[in-house]
Amino acid sequence: MLTILYNQHKKQGLGIILISHDLTLIAEFCDDISVMLGGQFIEKGSKKDIFSNPKHPYTKLLINSKPNFSKELLEMKEIINNEHSPCPYYNYCKNSLKICKIRIRSYSNNGRFLKCNRGFENA
Repeated sequence: MLTILYNQHKKQGLGIILISHDLTLIAEFCDDISVMLGGQFIEKGSKKDIFSNPKHPYTKLLINSKPNFSKELLEMKEIINNEHSPCPYYNYCKNSLKICKIRIRSYSNNGRFLKCNRGFENA
């Protein structure tokens, strides 16, 4: 089904929006990627930029995650936004800063977008 959509996209110049946690699928069909967490865009960029140099820790987690279907029961961890922090990844981030509990900064550079207080240079 996606192959049909992709072929029509190329043939007629149509846009396609795919929503998925499967970054392998996204990499196959998309040129640009936007990563969302907790209803917020946290990182955007070209496929090449996102996969070769992910900046947000959640983006890195998604790229490095590989499902293990050999287990009888798959455990899913729900990421819950900390009500006292503007960053939806704060409770899970190993590199969080004190400022992350107060506010979160957004950065934009050469078509890339990042919502993380560590910024492009320190992510």
